[in-house]
Amino acid sequence: MRSGTFRCAAPPPADSPYSPGRRMTGAADRVAVPQANEDAMTAKPVRHMLVVDDEPDIRETLAEILEHYGFLVDIAASGQEALERIEGNAYDGVLSDIRMPGLNGMELYRRLRIVHPDLADRFVVVTGDDLSGSVRAFLDETGVPFIEKPFGPADVRRVIGEKFGPA
Repeated sequence: MRSGTFRCAAPPPADSPYSPGRRMTGAADRVAVPQANEDAMTAKPVRHMLVVDDEPDIRETLAEILEHYGFLVDIAASGQEALERIEGNAYDGVLSDIRMPGLNGMELYRRLRIVHPDLADRFVVVTGDDLSGSVRAFLDETGVPFIEKPFGPADVRRVIGEKFGPA
């Protein structure tokens, strides 16, 4: 599988699938292609996820795990960047760190609840906290599913599968 980042001198057209922050992988990783003997209408649709984390290693690891399970993944390094990406894309879900500088995962969720309530319903958080205090109150209040750090691919697959169906 090939992965990388591209840079353009001019911004891409508004309807282009190639935009800043979009992870590019091999076509087989992004598109469900039915086998010759399959009915094209039964092909599993590609799900588009936004991964938000201020730590590059965590962000990339989550993106790679989701791509392995067939998701098309965009990444954002902050809650504010996530809001900007959401305005220009149709995501099936958001996987966000809960603790980030600036707009954290809890505030991102609250803003989505107001401006994109359908997407807030498809929100999952990642936390390294001990699940006490404000984080526990947020999780109890919202019922948002969470993945605890440290995590492995099976942990991500389990939580994402429970929220979005089998990965």
